[in-house]
Amino acid sequence: MNQNDCWRTASFTKASTAGYDFIVKLEDLQAKNRAGKIVITLPSESKPIAPKLISNVEKNYLAAVSNTGHLIVFPVKELPQLPKGKGSSWRMDETYIKVKGEWCYLYRAVDQEGDTIDCMLSKKRDEASAKAFFTKAIGANGLPGKVTIDKSGTNNAGLDAINLQLIVLALLGCALMQITIRQIKYLNNILEQDHRGIKRITNPMMGFKAFYSAEATVAGIELCRMLKKSQHVNAKNSPAFEQFYALAA
Repeated sequence: MNQNDCWRTASFTKASTAGYDFIVKLEDLQAKNRAGKIVITLPSESKPIAPKLISNVEKNYLAAVSNTGHLIVFPVKELPQLPKGKGSSWRMDETYIKVKGEWCYLYRAVDQEGDTIDCMLSKKRDEASAKAFFTKAIGANGLPGKVTIDKSGTNNAGLDAINLQLIVLALLGCALMQITIRQIKYLNNILEQDHRGIKRITNPMMGFKAFYSAEATVAGIELCRMLKKSQHVNAKNSPAFEQFYALAA
């Protein structure tokens, strides 16, 4: 491995004065957009801290001083790793899957680079379903800075409910964070095109007989598409089938 490869795979800490801290690899910060990639969205009163090189993720420790003057020391490996491709700007929309002769709604989200964020199949298209999807996606990928949706009032209401919960957390002492909601149709074109990869497989099936089988099948299709997009944390330049074998092992 040459020196350039060593630096590309090196790990750094990405932190802020608001308390957010991640492990991130230099190669995962590369973006397709000219404007770069938003790594984290911070409250207005907080500031980012310069990245620090991690020599050994398994053995190094991190020391931090809180606002109250307390010293905290913990293993670096306990920090969450910022996933490859998970940007701070999401595109969210739903498509349709037929189950037992009735249309169900497949909620999906991708980031600004087209990488899959999450998906959820729902029997209904309402505020509760939209909120459940955003809660699931945020729990797995962290809080986005912006979410672009269509003119659907239910998706907007679901995001408003999430923002209201964030305000309640701020009143309890947490940093105030809010998701910017954008309803710009052309920005969701990247997601509309990504829907085709799902519909290309599900349309010839002419529907599913059971909801649970539809959920399992769609989850498998999404996994395969994520592998094709090289979203596996150790994907590098491996083909999709090798990444799948690595997950199975």
